[in-house]
Amino acid sequence: MNALWSLLLAGTLVAWAVLDGANQGLGAQLRRLGRTPAERRTMLTALGPFLLAGEVWLVGAAGVLLAGYPRVEKDLWAAAYPLVVALLVAWVLRDAGVWLRSRRPGRRWRAGWEVVVVVASTALPAVAGALLGAALTWLPGSGAGAAARVVVPLLLASATVAGTRTLGALLTARRTTGLLHGRAVDAAAAALPWTAGLLATSAAGWAVLVPSSGAARAVLASTVLAAGAACALLARRLL
Repeated sequence: MNALWSLLLAGTLVAWAVLDGANQGLGAQLRRLGRTPAERRTMLTALGPFLLAGEVWLVGAAGVLLAGYPRVEKDLWAAAYPLVVALLVAWVLRDAGVWLRSRRPGRRWRAGWEVVVVVASTALPAVAGALLGAALTWLPGSGAGAAARVVVPLLLASATVAGTRTLGALLTARRTTGLLHGRAVDAAAAALPWTAGLLATSAAGWAVLVPSSGAARAVLASTVLAAGAACALLARRLL
């Protein structure tokens, strides 16, 4: 039963990270890739069909965590309360910016909500990565020292931001044409090395700073992160 809950939790989190991660990366680069109001509108239109489809997996992950691991959910809430609240606030603001940006025709109104989308879409993956690091190092029994409890969340937050920017640029490239498409392809190619480097650094940091977590956990976490780094480098070559 524990294995089933673990598979469900991992599956829902991965689905959210990939699907909504692309939305987050697109929103974070809204004003950098979209040079005109029309281009930014095109990007938000490209994001629209995937917004709720990505978010539903986070709701599902929370449900699985609550049903299958009530003690872990309780401990994580107690240990990382500010991060959980920050995640929810960034999530709400990102959605509000996407939905409200085009409600009025004024330039200042639209520019203001575009800034909200950019800031919230950057904060959302950063907080999510830090929360994952907190779950790995702050929970009772993790065996992590004081250095690991700071370094691992920071590394994972940086890697998550870089990864979502890659996904967001790829989503933009897939759903647009012309100059916007070209800028998105260039942005994805530029973000991939950062993603690979930060994932590899996170893997090394986890293996070095959390050796007491057990050989199996240390090898598994490092292997997953290192595989992500290899995939990022391969994707850049193919791109």
